[in-house]
Amino acid sequence: MFAKARARLEEWFRSIAPEDTEAASAPTPEEMLEDARRQLHAARAYFHNVSDPELVDYAIKSLELAERRYDYLLKLVRNP
Repeated sequence: MFAKARARLEEWFRSIAPEDTEAASAPTPEEMLEDARRQLHAARAYFHNVSDPELVDYAIKSLELAERRYDYLLKLVRNP
């Protein structure tokens, strides 16, 4: 009785569990660099358009972090 229920539960868990999608969905360094480039452009646009004085510090920090991430990934792609 319990063996049958256990088998059904195991079958159900296998049906809903992802099948090694982590390896297939892991981004390449080039994809990460492209994402960082988009984030950098977004941070620059936000910085240039922010008008609330309370958000200026946030815009500056976001831009600095985006630049650092982009620079790091660019070095990683250029020198594997």
